[in-house]
Amino acid sequence: MDENTSQTPITPQPAQGSRLTLAFRLALAIVFVGLLVGTAYVLSINKNAQTTTGQKEASQKNAASKQNYTTTAYGTYDCIKDPKIFTSLQEAEKDPKKVCFLNLAGQHLTQFPPEIFEFKNIRTLILSNNNIQDLPKSLTQLKYLQTLILKNNPINKDKQKNAHTLFPQIGVIEF
Repeated sequence: MDENTSQTPITPQPAQGSRLTLAFRLALAIVFVGLLVGTAYVLSINKNAQTTTGQKEASQKNAASKQNYTTTAYGTYDCIKDPKIFTSLQEAEKDPKKVCFLNLAGQHLTQFPPEIFEFKNIRTLILSNNNIQDLPKSLTQLKYLQTLILKNNPINKDKQKNAHTLFPQIGVIEF
């Protein structure tokens, strides 16, 4: 060997393809981890949304159930299981706890019949096409009354305008 030639150890250099492979593998790993984290995040959001929706639905179902299932002085009664529509006071008075829907339209009434206040479970009261001129303050006693229909009665406009203020427990009042 020539003295002038020095031998330096040769370190093997990785091939260009293996560097690319390493960088590619690293990028794939980062993308994969990102996908996992993103998927986990989306799943947790959906789970929370389902839980919230489920709780909301259960709450609404419970509220609807409470609206239709009441305990009164007469005992407990479910207006959905037995949704009979009474069309005469005589019939309704036979079993007052079962009166949830009462339709006395067109019966020539000039005032709210006092018997109505015996019907503690009443939800809907229809008194259309009568000659009723006044709204009794005692309507507030009917705490489950949700709908009051008084179409074609000579009730003055001021009383009609103030009806929702006087009877806030009644959701729908139609004149």
